[in-house]
Amino acid sequence: MSDQEAELQTIITSLCAICEVYGMEVNVKKTKTMVLNKFGKTQCTVTANGAKLEQVSQYKCLGSWITEDGRCEQDIKTRIAMAKDAFWKQRIPERKY
Repeated sequence: MSDQEAELQTIITSLCAICEVYGMEVNVKKTKTMVLNKFGKTQCTVTANGAKLEQVSQYKCLGSWITEDGRCEQDIKTRIAMAKDAFWKQRIPERKY
């Protein structure tokens, strides 16, 4: 995490260099960037191993959705849907006598 794009690029470059020392590499297809901003979209151009990292507007981290605007509506809706699903799976069917 960083509050400056240049600082984030330095962190990613250092990470790639350390990985190279240990015979590993950063998977550019799985590595994403996101800018948290309440006032609109902001573009961020960060590269790893010469490839531009994809910028996403949301992602799931430790079971919770994180969005670029910092709101939690999607996470709440997802958790309500999961609770409804669990409730209906536990419902005992009515017996016919």
